Amino acid sequence: MISSEEAVAAEFDFPARAISIYNHLQHLKRQRKAFEDEQRIFNFDLDRQKVIDALDNEIAWVRQTLEEASGNAEEEK
Repeated sequence: MISSEEAVAAEFDFPARAISIYNHLQHLKRQRKAFEDEQRIFNFDLDRQKVIDALDNEIAWVRQTLEEASGNAEEEK
């Protein structure tokens, strides 16, 4: 399931925050890929590249948030 990078259904309350963060991360990655694909097909667009860069920053932030959430889950055990 994770290797396919599809959204994970929230079946349990326990990991709801981590699942929500993961789903958001996958959404951002799909958006980034779509912008990259457009960037290759058409001429280089500086504005589109800025969006890709902004998505990279957001992906990094969400990954950090997921890492922190997983650390918090370990501490609560």
